[in-house]
Amino acid sequence: MYGAGVIIKAESGLIVTSNHVVSGAKTLSVRLPDGRQLDARFVVADERYDLAMLRISASGLTAARIGRSIDAEPGDFVLAVGGSSGLTQSISFGIVSALHRSWPGIPCQDLIQTDALLDRGSAGGPLFNLRGEVIGIVAASTGETESERAFAIPSDAIDRLFIRMN
Repeated sequence: MYGAGVIIKAESGLIVTSNHVVSGAKTLSVRLPDGRQLDARFVVADERYDLAMLRISASGLTAARIGRSIDAEPGDFVLAVGGSSGLTQSISFGIVSALHRSWPGIPCQDLIQTDALLDRGSAGGPLFNLRGEVIGIVAASTGETESERAFAIPSDAIDRLFIRMN
């Protein structure tokens, strides 16, 4: 299985992704934008929000800025970065369609809905606002071409992973 993730702490090599992408995996590896492929280790998960944190050991990492998903509003433009059908660094453009959504199979009941075109390989990837801040982690896509919908876990839930680490 493959998915996407986002580096949130460069100095400690912490990456956030969707828990369903990594749960049950015996080994984990991460491909960085510069092409390096590294072993990763599982750190912590929050099953309620379908988030997981991984750690890699690498230098020269750049972390994404985490924004406040609570500030997102319907109509805001967003960019989603993921791995479309196994391809890396695919970017989709869309808008925030709705807030506080739920979707079958995703335990989080406070999802951000977007019309950005995504596929399963985008799960775990970041949803950025136009200020370049992560406001969500992609959780699922309906994959219906004429009525595409995707859902992201709000970035405000990432703090829960740090609480679970301690």
